[in-house]
Amino acid sequence: MNQKFLIFVLIIILISGCASFKPEEKNFDVKMPESFTKNLSGNVKIEKWWEDLNNEELNYLVETALKNNNTIKKAFETLKKSGAVSAKEKSGLFPDLDIEGGISETRTDKNTSKSSSARLAASYEIDLWGKINSRVKAAEFNEKAARSELESAAVTIASETVTTWKDITSINSRLKILNEILNQNENQLEILKLRYKNGMTKASNIYDHKKETISLKETINSIELEKTLLLNKLIYLTGIDSLKLKVSELPDLPPMPETGIPLDILSSRPDIKASFSRLNASQQNLYSAKKNMLPKLSISGAIGLGSDDFSLSIDDWISNLAANLAAPVFNGGNLKEEIKRTRAERNENLYSYKDLVISALKEVSDAVSEEKSQLKKLELVKKRIEASKTSLYYSENEYKNGSSDYIDYIEKYNYLKNLESILINEKSNLLEYRISLYRAIGSTWAEKFAKNMENKNE
Repeated sequence: MNQKFLIFVLIIILISGCASFKPEEKNFDVKMPESFTKNLSGNVKIEKWWEDLNNEELNYLVETALKNNNTIKKAFETLKKSGAVSAKEKSGLFPDLDIEGGISETRTDKNTSKSSSARLAASYEIDLWGKINSRVKAAEFNEKAARSELESAAVTIASETVTTWKDITSINSRLKILNEILNQNENQLEILKLRYKNGMTKASNIYDHKKETISLKETINSIELEKTLLLNKLIYLTGIDSLKLKVSELPDLPPMPETGIPLDILSSRPDIKASFSRLNASQQNLYSAKKNMLPKLSISGAIGLGSDDFSLSIDDWISNLAANLAAPVFNGGNLKEEIKRTRAERNENLYSYKDLVISALKEVSDAVSEEKSQLKKLELVKKRIEASKTSLYYSENEYKNGSSDYIDYIEKYNYLKNLESILINEKSNLLEYRISLYRAIGSTWAEKFAKNMENKNE
């Protein structure tokens, strides 16, 4: 029996040595458009970029959102699920071992006899062609993708929290100016009424001013509703039940981040990493589907023990050892169609990855261009404000000297205040473009965040 077993082992070795099925490795390099590699320069690197805005309240809100937000918690559970699938696939590299036992009792008229038995069974599929290993690699890549998607969720929540806080801060500043205009308009209305009594202005001027005041109140009401909705969004993002923000001004922008070479830009962007991992996982699934066309070799064996005879030798194990070599002959084309499906899935992920890379480069380039353009626009608005202040100064003097009508002064005052409100809105847009740039570039803070989250839950 030992000789037969040795011959059997030699056959297995010969079959293993003939295994020449090695799928060609795929290179997933993506050619970068040359136009996207230009004019991307800066002078600082970024980590937790919102901390560069130097606002303690904002830092607290972002850290709270990263801790409490359900989207992040859900992404973390998905990562744990992917980890379990990966561990499950790795178990296929080891034999299955089962033990069974039982006790029986036999009764007759005069005697009662008892017996016990135990059976140890083992089975193992020899990974001749690396099929199991391909499944393991696919699961590992999917786990990497899930980790990157957790990072992506963190980036999204942090960015949305900063954006929402920025919008609320901008609204507070605009409301302050609009309420100043409203108070001034109400005082101006009383002055117009007095001037009308003295025959110094027309009745139509009073009613025109009333219309403008009512319109201003409608604008203020709409903006206050927008603020309420933004506060509700911030509560949703952070999980803070009762939220009362300090009244503050929009922060000044730090220097533009160093965008560097496009490949360096994308190296820390989580959605790019996730897409690349999914692509590699689909490639491994294609390998596995192809290997299903090859013969499958499995070994199984069993040892049985009874209470009447507890002797055991290696011959008992060998005599119960069985090897099965199975090869697909006819399955209605199922395996071939599975290869087609996994190949299409791989190609689908490849084009998604390429598209995402090009899109990311465009986002970086757009954000840089928009910020530069917005800076020029801000300078022009500031110049208009300076010119408007000068115009208002002369208009006030002309009115006091009796060479100009009061209505002219009112119009110039309202024009100046509206420009100040526009300046706040343009500053908010500038910060919006910077947030878009941070999101487009990606950074290593999200990777550290995901690792810390895993370590805390081990």
